[in-house]
Amino acid sequence: MIVVICAAGQGKRLASLNLEIPKPLMVIGGKSLLQRQLDNITRNKDISKIVIVVGYKAEMIEQAIGHSHNGIPVVYVFSEYYWTKGNMSSLWAAREHITDDLVFTVGDLVINTENVRRIMEAGHEASMLVDASDEAKQRPDLLKAKCIGGRVVGLQKRMAAQDIYGAAGGYYKFRLGAARRFYDIIGSHFARGEVDLPFNVPIEELCQAQEVVPVLTDGTFCNDVDEPEDITLVTEGLKEIERR
Repeated sequence: MIVVICAAGQGKRLASLNLEIPKPLMVIGGKSLLQRQLDNITRNKDISKIVIVVGYKAEMIEQAIGHSHNGIPVVYVFSEYYWTKGNMSSLWAAREHITDDLVFTVGDLVINTENVRRIMEAGHEASMLVDASDEAKQRPDLLKAKCIGGRVVGLQKRMAAQDIYGAAGGYYKFRLGAARRFYDIIGSHFARGEVDLPFNVPIEELCQAQEVVPVLTDGTFCNDVDEPEDITLVTEGLKEIERR
């Protein structure tokens, strides 16, 4: 299994904090956001390689993380489109490494180990982590999943309340065949010059081509750090995670 972590962005919405490091290296609760992700991910020993997509201050991430984590090799690829708003380009930068089943996520997500385990062990051809709690459904900043007949059919931030099955939990797992179809979809966008798209766009297109199954979280805290107020939210959320 290959894990791709998108960690290339500049974190422009945190500009008021005058960060001198890439956002994934922010230390909250004694560890950097990226280190927490790696600690959770490397509990699964089916992983053969972790690919971190870098861009903004790339050398700082490589120096901080190194080339292995808990015995699993870590490699880096550079996204030349790291300045864009969309993170689809980060996935595209890792395309040469997609030679096995794929799990992908982002470098600024705080989530508990149990939920990472749930998606890692999912046996479906294609699946995504979904938080179906009422709190997650009501948050305007989260991607919402629409499901019909046990499969995801839509993935957007704005969605009619009656269509919301849950909120995306930030982890996606595709077996190799599905991963190749997914990358074919991304490639078609790049061929049309559409490089500045979020990755929910090609995921939603994949949902039209094949079954993508929601894997439910245990309802515990899950959040990425995009805005300054997220730092307080994540700090409090870590207390919840550590109590479990």
